[in-house]
Amino acid sequence: MRHEPPEHDEPMVISIEVAEYKVERVLIDQGSSANILYWSTYLKLGLRPIDMAPSVGKLYGFTDKQVEIRGVMELETTFGERNHARTIQVCYTIVDVEASYNIIMGRPALNKLGAVVSTYLLCMKYSVGKEVGKIWVDHHVARKRYEDSLRIGLRPAQINRPNVNVLDLDMDPRCDDERERPSPTEDLKEVTIDPNSAHKTKMGTAMTQEEENHLTAFL
Repeated sequence: MRHEPPEHDEPMVISIEVAEYKVERVLIDQGSSANILYWSTYLKLGLRPIDMAPSVGKLYGFTDKQVEIRGVMELETTFGERNHARTIQVCYTIVDVEASYNIIMGRPALNKLGAVVSTYLLCMKYSVGKEVGKIWVDHHVARKRYEDSLRIGLRPAQINRPNVNVLDLDMDPRCDDERERPSPTEDLKEVTIDPNSAHKTKMGTAMTQEEENHLTAFL
């Protein structure tokens, strides 16, 4: 059956199998550098807190809001069905926040799967041996999530409601708000480029006089 292009910019939402359970409302997000498994989904899969490996760190979303990581866990994850099914080990980052999705499948899993995602056709392709597997978007679910996002956008700004979509989370190993800036690896000194002008620059003190002369002449 041929699928027609969608009428709206619906999210890429599919169903997969995780730990022998069929899981719906899985968002394919090529902008996420982590595979996110939400705590509520984790518990519904029958997994226990002691089953996951502890992890110290936080996630930073597009609003720079910090989300505590509860742990990480590798789970067998199956994409597709029947002869076109493919199972890989996916390392999930587990977080406890509200969301419209059960799982966010990010770049690590998509790259491991060798997936090619078409956001226009809402289809994902991946290799299965010498053949190509395909997964089409769950249109009803995707449209519902799309409509939900529109309603969220129309809510009055003064109403304090929890965020229900955490769509663009990136791993950040830092555990504080300080953003480290790059610093020079050696001491610098000020050098005059043109004796006839006030144009100056800084060079490393570890340079030889010959190297300094060559660089000054080049500048």
